[in-house]
Amino acid sequence: MQKVSNEQYQPDKGGIKSARDTPQSIPLGKKRSTENRGSNGTGASVTSATLECVAEKRVLYLTTIGRRTGLPREIEIWFVVRYERFYLFAETGEAAGWVKNIRRNPKVTVRIGEWRIDATASVLDRHSDRELWDQVAAIADRKYGWGDGLPVEITPLPSRPDHFDPRSCCRDQC
Repeated sequence: MQKVSNEQYQPDKGGIKSARDTPQSIPLGKKRSTENRGSNGTGASVTSATLECVAEKRVLYLTTIGRRTGLPREIEIWFVVRYERFYLFAETGEAAGWVKNIRRNPKVTVRIGEWRIDATASVLDRHSDRELWDQVAAIADRKYGWGDGLPVEITPLPSRPDHFDPRSCCRDQC
């Protein structure tokens, strides 16, 4: 797994572009009245407040299932939040291994700190999702100074409620 460093940004492998990058507020767009639920072993609640907190984080860990091996594959990658969903960008587009894995099996897991949720991933289409594509690319450009690549939408799956404190992944930030 690629470690976060202050070296040149490689979106498919995660990392931080430069030391000048600082967290910025990421708009969540419309807030929905319903809650989506995920799991951290006991089921982490995904709410607007949770997403406001994790939106400030620099990276998330995405686990896909290998299309050839069937084994879990985890990558560290930059992300943005919009409409209570995560968006990731594949610098190499359809050639990225994790995108190929998602095309084969859209079930993924997202981890940010100790917070973990199950989700479904889908690759945006440049024509039918043009407006959303442009919106999330602009958010990524504001957050990281980079918003190119193929956007992939990560939608948290419903799960049972629990008493998990989402601030545990955002210590000193929420």
